[in-house]
Amino acid sequence: MGISAFIQALTGFGFAIVSVAALTQVPWIAHSSVFNAVQPVAATLGALTGWILILPEFKRVDWKAVSVLLAASTMTTPVGAVMLEYFNPEVVIRGLGALISGFVLYSALGVPVPKKLGSVPGAWGLGFLAGALGGAFDITGPPLVVHGEAAGWETSNGDFRRNVLAVVTINSSLVVLWDFFAGRLNDYYYMDFVRWAAPTTLVGIALGKLLADRLDPSAFKKIVLGTCMVMGVKLLFT
Repeated sequence: MGISAFIQALTGFGFAIVSVAALTQVPWIAHSSVFNAVQPVAATLGALTGWILILPEFKRVDWKAVSVLLAASTMTTPVGAVMLEYFNPEVVIRGLGALISGFVLYSALGVPVPKKLGSVPGAWGLGFLAGALGGAFDITGPPLVVHGEAAGWETSNGDFRRNVLAVVTINSSLVVLWDFFAGRLNDYYYMDFVRWAAPTTLVGIALGKLLADRLDPSAFKKIVLGTCMVMGVKLLFT
């Protein structure tokens, strides 16, 4: 959880996929009832991490730039939460992994992201996708990164990270709310998980924020794309 918090503090997203992917690789967790608590814990600590990071910079978020993304993702978060009842999660996860990996390779080749994806219609489409993925897997970040790249969000002043973080944090909070009403926070291991993971999460936040404040824009972009690639490959071979 500490590494997950570090990644989120550094890039603005990535908590859930890093933590869920890591925990599900532990055999005794993956093959026991503890597994049921993994996603709610990741969503809870991801939301907590987000609020700790975004509150001091709340007034500096470009709310106008993210308003459509917020509206769209809020609408589809409940859709994503029930989506897994009708779709094979393995197929959806691997498809998402392929899309993310393809986007990173596309960007690495130096081909600019289509400007249409940075427009208002593009924000609606990517926001809908972000909300659905957030509701299903608490993986909101990649579609937001695509929109931010296409819209030309500034990296040198921290706008890119703040904007992505604001949407991710609010979406994660909605996921936690949904988990609460669905009774998923009542899992026997949930509170123990949160209690034990909280200290390392706080350390990860501090270290990630420290490094984020010292990164130049080109290094930041490389880290964001690298994080996306790791996420994509991990999902592809889950």
